[in-house]
Amino acid sequence: MDSYRAHIALAPLLAWLLAVAGALAGREAAAQEGEIFRVRVHNATAGAIEVSADGGASYAEIGKVVRPATALVPGFAASRWAPTASVAAVAVHGLRIKVRPPLPGEPKNSSETMMMSLVPREFQTPPSGYAGHVAGASGIYTDVACGEALFRNLAPFVGNPVRLELPDRLLPFPEDYQPRLDDRIVILAMRPPEMPREIVFENWKGGQVTARFEGRDPQPIARVARPVLGVGRYDGTTYTGVGRVNTNHCGVITISTAGVTGFLLPEGRGSERRGGFQIEPARHAEQVAYNAPQVMVVEPLEGQGALEGQPPLFSGYIGLFWDRRSPERSVLAEVKIDNGAWEPIPEVLGKSDDAFTARRLSEHFRSRGVERRVTSGVTHLRLSFPRLDASTVAHFLEGYAVAVPAAAGGTPAGAARVQGVVTLNVELKNITDVGQIAMMIVYVDGRVVAMLNVSPFRHDLDTRRLGNGLHDVELRAVDAAGNIIAQRKTTIFVENSPPTGGATGSEGGAR
Repeated sequence: MDSYRAHIALAPLLAWLLAVAGALAGREAAAQEGEIFRVRVHNATAGAIEVSADGGASYAEIGKVVRPATALVPGFAASRWAPTASVAAVAVHGLRIKVRPPLPGEPKNSSETMMMSLVPREFQTPPSGYAGHVAGASGIYTDVACGEALFRNLAPFVGNPVRLELPDRLLPFPEDYQPRLDDRIVILAMRPPEMPREIVFENWKGGQVTARFEGRDPQPIARVARPVLGVGRYDGTTYTGVGRVNTNHCGVITISTAGVTGFLLPEGRGSERRGGFQIEPARHAEQVAYNAPQVMVVEPLEGQGALEGQPPLFSGYIGLFWDRRSPERSVLAEVKIDNGAWEPIPEVLGKSDDAFTARRLSEHFRSRGVERRVTSGVTHLRLSFPRLDASTVAHFLEGYAVAVPAAAGGTPAGAARVQGVVTLNVELKNITDVGQIAMMIVYVDGRVVAMLNVSPFRHDLDTRRLGNGLHDVELRAVDAAGNIIAQRKTTIFVENSPPTGGATGSEGGAR
């Protein structure tokens, strides 16, 4: 069959960036702007907790509500940096939703936030030693296990939108919203613009924090103001796993150094089985005055804005993904000791202010029958990320009998059906906007396939060099300093006829 040229409208970019929030009001718009799945919660006793992978056309049940929310409560300190009506925190032991600012006469604190929560069954009553946010009447208490489904691989990202569902549409929370029985609350899990392959932290004062994206040079994103030296007793870590993300919110990343033992005995009972450390942005760390050696503090680079509530560390990127059978589908934290090779984080329980120092690590290895001379301690930390493509999302959903659009069953929601040569065309209505662009970079499935430095920034993508099925396409506009000033990501569904001759390669190199 002769190839033909298709035109995909991906513009205007700058207007799109300003219109994302409004576009999320409808199901179809939400799917087109990067929705990977959504969770719907019926706020009623025995109400269904459901997940959908097709923009809300069908749902599969993943749990039940044990006790509905009846009120809002003031939020935790860092929730002030979350957008209104969004996910303010994700954790294996609970999700926090920033609903709105407080009204006159309502109780409030420095967060200026009124909040509700989704709570796993193990935390319906806060365990002994619990130091986190207490949901009280604002909690939707569930029968979903800690560290499972909604509280692991079906968790959204920080900053993802939360909406009320009406029969025909989704709406933001009203300005005076209070939780009501039978409300249906929808959380839209959105695909990040581009998932980094890894983020590396140099664990010394002044060390760089560097994000590495496929096909590009490492990008400095912050600086270490204070290294992490120790381990502490952080909530929910007995359900998390060594080297796994326990919590991400606008002011923290918590990483577990404890194995999963909560299924043996509830957290807070028996011997101490918690363990972990945190990464916090500088302003938040200063405000909460938490100067523990269990916390790495990171600060902005010169000329950079505050890090609180900003991607990729404190919004939008760091999920709770963990597949015990598939490390490449997991977010994984590793360390370098004495500037050596990457290795698993040592399993450390309880409170130890110097767990990552040379002396303590030498003792740690010796206690396990390993003679190892450590001279500097933990010198680097790395977060590795999964490739969040269609197959990974389908893998996370398949255990819950979720209807995931298949390649052979038609075009998934939000994906344009294409064949042959596709012209990726970016048009900006305002000529002054075009003048800001020094280069347009085209990515397919996370790989750079074109770098355009001449307006009108068009690229002919030969889809015959891609496999049939879903592919992610992103266009990113950067200025002369290398700053991203606009970006747009979409999904295409390639449907070419089988080749008659030899095999063809994939665009951008081997897959």
